[in-house]
Amino acid sequence: TVTQVFIRGIGQTSDAETNDPAVATNIDGVYASRFTLSGSLFDVERVEVLYGPQGTLYGRNAAGGAVNVTTKLPDFAFGGEGLVEYGNYNYLHGFAAANLPVSDELALRVAVDAAQRDGFISNGQNDLDSLAGRLSARWEPTEALSVVARAEVQKADSDGDSLIVRPLLDPDDPWFQPAARGEDYYSRRKVQKYSAEINYD
Repeated sequence: TVTQVFIRGIGQTSDAETNDPAVATNIDGVYASRFTLSGSLFDVERVEVLYGPQGTLYGRNAAGGAVNVTTKLPDFAFGGEGLVEYGNYNYLHGFAAANLPVSDELALRVAVDAAQRDGFISNGQNDLDSLAGRLSARWEPTEALSVVARAEVQKADSDGDSLIVRPLLDPDDPWFQPAARGEDYYSRRKVQKYSAEINYD
């Protein structure tokens, strides 16, 4: 399953690699494909939604508009935050982030996000097992110059995505989905993202 973004009804339902989405999504100013967007979005500062067309600034994939996600910058004050969630299907989600000021000019921020969940389907599919981490560095040697570098790694494993067959094979259990004999479904995704931003006034 990949993320499909629609703005005012304009989007793209096809997940084929040859079809471009109609809404451009950017994370920290870098264009993100649908597969990249389907990972963990964590430690977010703000989300900006622009209705389309936005082709002048965001290219041909922005006929429906653009979504800009900005993650939190490192702060020059020591601090941190965390979150733990538990839900049905044994859903367990944890998040932690910390600001590490190295000097008056350099600060680091480390953020980690992990989530696990049992499958929605009786054969174990549609489960979740993800782990993501981001290291951000902010360097401001002068009042006019600012450099931000980010490195992010994401890993998501599951028994695969599944749909419910209709008509229902087991009317007493609407979530029943038999596994095809001799087949093993699974999904393994690993994403690495690196970016740098330089601002000079």
